[in-house]
Amino acid sequence: MVAFSQWTTKPETNSVYTNGYVSVGTSTIESTGRITVDAGFNDSAKQGIYIKATAGTNDSGPSLILDNVANWAPGRCFIRGISRNTSNAPTYTDISLYQGMVGINTNYPDATLAVNGQVHAKEVRVDLSFAGPDYVFEPTYELLPLEAVKAYIESYKHLPEVPSAHTMENNGIHVGEMNMILLKKVEELTLYTIQQNEKIKLLEERLLKLESGK
Repeated sequence: MVAFSQWTTKPETNSVYTNGYVSVGTSTIESTGRITVDAGFNDSAKQGIYIKATAGTNDSGPSLILDNVANWAPGRCFIRGISRNTSNAPTYTDISLYQGMVGINTNYPDATLAVNGQVHAKEVRVDLSFAGPDYVFEPTYELLPLEAVKAYIESYKHLPEVPSAHTMENNGIHVGEMNMILLKKVEELTLYTIQQNEKIKLLEERLLKLESGK
């Protein structure tokens, strides 16, 4: 068995090892974790954890940083990945953590998951907090007459219950809610088509009667 030397204190780096716990940058060891790292309060030059990539000059730099930035709100921290291009210019990818919220490429998440960029997934499941629009097919549902729909479109330049382009551009859309709105319009359109088909059939029957002289 190889004997490892154990150190109990390194005053030049303010590091301590004792009883299986390690502290770096502080002589205080927090009992909640095996490793305690103190990056220094109000010291932007120090990062909580710095992992240096060594794949090559273009990739040199930290590959992961965990930090609680002093000028952020208490409890906010981020994980930062850094890569460098051929001109050695850094490119940052940040994941911020704050009060149970996660932000990707944004330091200020305003939802459980906030992504400033594209999301690529094989499948997305959205749990609905409201009923689906199958009530449209109930006999008691009052379908808006087409004349009223036409008048509404002429006045507002969008379908009833559908947000305007201006509203969507300024406020974005809620995917689950918007899908249900669109589904409702498809179901209403189906009902309009059925109504039109019934009218066409009646007109065809009348035409046949006129042509046959009955």
